[in-house]
Amino acid sequence: MTRIKESKRLSFGNKILKLNDVYEIAQILYTEYLVAKKESQCRINFTVICEDGTSYESSDINIFSPNSIINSKRPTKIELWFSAFNSDKRIRINFRKEYDSKYSENEVFVEGYDSNWVNGVLGRILERIKSIEPQNPHKRLYLNLIYIASAILIGRIFTFIVLLLPSPKPDEAKMDTSISLIRQFIHANAFTYNFTLYLLSFCIGIFPAVYIKDYFNKLWPYLEFQIGPLHELDERRKRANLKNLIILIIIPLIVMILYDILKYFI
Repeated sequence: MTRIKESKRLSFGNKILKLNDVYEIAQILYTEYLVAKKESQCRINFTVICEDGTSYESSDINIFSPNSIINSKRPTKIELWFSAFNSDKRIRINFRKEYDSKYSENEVFVEGYDSNWVNGVLGRILERIKSIEPQNPHKRLYLNLIYIASAILIGRIFTFIVLLLPSPKPDEAKMDTSISLIRQFIHANAFTYNFTLYLLSFCIGIFPAVYIKDYFNKLWPYLEFQIGPLHELDERRKRANLKNLIILIIIPLIVMILYDILKYFI
């Protein structure tokens, strides 16, 4: 009978990974290792790479215990690996701190000739990964609002400065008809004038605002590691100061809008 090897590879992300999550997932591999080593030669390995370039490697699951040296470091990548050579059973799980889902390395790989084993192990791993704390579900909404507000604020500051500069009054008699009609529409009333002003401001601020959006995007990594000393968890600390950062964008924008509204009534 022909033997057929089955392989399954699945990616994951938008999670906040803690040491206990890694320990319990590693426990699944360790359980398979204890069963397999009774029947065949096998190997299990846990690797942790830290931000300072230090790496740790062990076959002991206690590398992920609360008292482990790992909990005093800042890991950026963790790999769990198991292989039973005689039966060709393999499990590999990669965790890598990532800010974007593009080209993600976070994945589960299970391979073997026994389809029931492959799907059973994969199911248990994915069930535990599913229980990992999810990243903020409103991340995209927050980023889009910050991007729009930043673009308008940057553009409005620019147009405010430009409008303060002295410029010759245009000669309407020499204007093209279409330009004259557009000018009349813009200056028809306060609404059309402000609508055009803020639309123009947004268009001007689109590209500079990308850098602000990228900064805030790093507050919610695609896969965040909350492993290590609490005071060194950058994203967690920055999110705690998020309100202060947003105030620097929202309050000036509100002041600008109120100024543009009230100047017609004062």
